[in-house]
Amino acid sequence: MRKIHPVGWAAIAAVLIGIAIGATLIIRSLTAGPTLEDASAACGDAGRIEDDGATLVLAGYGDALTDLLDDDAELEDAMADIGLTSVEDMACVLEELQAPTAVIEHMSSTRALDGTQSDDWEGYEAQWTYHPDDGLNIIVTER
Repeated sequence: MRKIHPVGWAAIAAVLIGIAIGATLIIRSLTAGPTLEDASAACGDAGRIEDDGATLVLAGYGDALTDLLDDDAELEDAMADIGLTSVEDMACVLEELQAPTAVIEHMSSTRALDGTQSDDWEGYEAQWTYHPDDGLNIIVTER
């Protein structure tokens, strides 16, 4: 029986490692959730993309703004001018990012007294605050 030179074994090992790494990357790309940019775009360009696509800022509004405006049209214009995100668009983004119910309920139950809260799920981390005057403000980052 012919022996394989040690360099031959190293070459075989390198090829097998390369195949394993390639397969892992392909599987990861096929099973990865949407990017923050994809989620924002799917929800009418909700929020503001930062950090080369690694951060999505969803700035809400609360009673302070709604008390100043007379109707929904004025509110929508003000939101667009200032770059604010509606609660409906926030919910859309979280759904696109496949946020689990536990994260949504954690956000929904946050009170002004609770301060900054955080939670995470597969591929993402979120930090948020809530105050009746300012609304819900969420920062989502890719992990």
